[in-house]
Amino acid sequence: MDIVAYLPAIGTAVIDNAPFLVGFIMPPIVEVFVRDIPNSKGRLIVSLLLSFLAAVWIHWHQIAIGDPEQILVISGAIFTESQAMYNLYFKDSMLRYAIQNKVDSRVERQIEFVDEEEEEEGRFDTPVVQ
Repeated sequence: MDIVAYLPAIGTAVIDNAPFLVGFIMPPIVEVFVRDIPNSKGRLIVSLLLSFLAAVWIHWHQIAIGDPEQILVISGAIFTESQAMYNLYFKDSMLRYAIQNKVDSRVERQIEFVDEEEEEEGRFDTPVVQ
């Protein structure tokens, strides 16, 4: 079997199912917007709003042809999928920790370097980033 013969069908399937694949990448995007919101209801509203905006962006032509119900269906699917991805994979990930704490990789490396120097010298003070 030649895999190249299946590439157009795979591409068409990905494009047709794009709204359902957006939910996989929504948790990090939502986390960037909600990291400073302490209220869980506020975080939920922002998540719903971003799911709705993603659905409008993907299916803007549905509004033009007079079928806006599809936008609500797709936004519900995106929200549900993003919540499932959040609870299964993203909730305890290092990416979420980095987004929440606004960790810069250069600062993180400097902290690790200071920790190594302190261990060699026998000091165990809190690292100071310069």
